[in-house]
Amino acid sequence: MVTSKKYLGKPWGRASINIIIDSYYLVKVTMVEDNRTEAQESMLTAYPQLRGMYAVNDGNSVVHYLKDVTATFYTFNGEPRKVKF
Repeated sequence: MVTSKKYLGKPWGRASINIIIDSYYLVKVTMVEDNRTEAQESMLTAYPQLRGMYAVNDGNSVVHYLKDVTATFYTFNGEPRKVKF
């Protein structure tokens, strides 16, 4: 969950995650806001420590899901490999 008021007016949509383990991974995603009550309840059930700060439909939090996920795997000795989820 993200505090909604902090991001009002900010353009949501694309995000990138860079990971370096044995090789380099770049993950690009589209973030979509999920306004369903069930999504907020699921998040608060998974992370009960947040219940002191957030409540379902309190207007102070938002849940996103990821779509259009593309992971690109880079290595130093080969061509990049793309995987779409």
